[in-house]
Amino acid sequence: MRRLLRDVAYNRPLGDTATLADPSAVEEIARRGRELAAAGEEE
Repeated sequence: MRRLLRDVAYNRPLGDTATLADPSAVEEIARRGRELAAAGEEE
């Protein structure tokens, strides 16, 4: 999980999410992170 969150933080492609109980959770975190980054660039 730490590696996945690091990938999200550095806007890198996600690694293997097959072992997670709910892989879509990491994708949701990534999506929200991109939204926050885009909002920060607009300011």
